[in-house]
Amino acid sequence: MSRVLALILVLMMTSASAQMRNLPARTANLPPPVAQPVAPNSAQPPHLDIANDPERARAEINRLRGNNRQMRQQLSNTLADLQAVRRQIDEMSRAGGSLVTAYCASSTQSRNTAGAVEDCSASGYTCAAVSGMCHRSCTTATMCAQGFACDMDSGRCALPPVAQDD
Repeated sequence: MSRVLALILVLMMTSASAQMRNLPARTANLPPPVAQPVAPNSAQPPHLDIANDPERARAEINRLRGNNRQMRQQLSNTLADLQAVRRQIDEMSRAGGSLVTAYCASSTQSRNTAGAVEDCSASGYTCAAVSGMCHRSCTTATMCAQGFACDMDSGRCALPPVAQDD
């Protein structure tokens, strides 16, 4: 019997403690917070609805139309500049273009802006730094590729004669 009483006592205490956990916490009777007035932003003028003032609305529309005209003119100028640059690039990069220029990629290799490459040393010459093209004749040995010599009589780079053993 004492066990039954102990069991009932435990059950009562458990249920009482569970109910105490679910009780709302008592709060002090505090007054509600007072709203503080906010100062208007002095950097921004107050917004006025121009729909309420037809004259201001017309003036704003005219101003915006002027801005649109200026932007359309700027766009037109930019597109014209873009087309001119594209034409110039085409002339620089297409074979036979009027603006294709040659340059020396190395002392024995000539390239041009259209992408063509010529090995100057294959014909015995070096690349001319001023024109960017391979030399076609010589007046000094520096115009000839390594292993070639300038034949002053003919003005051509040639392989030097092989010395024969007697």
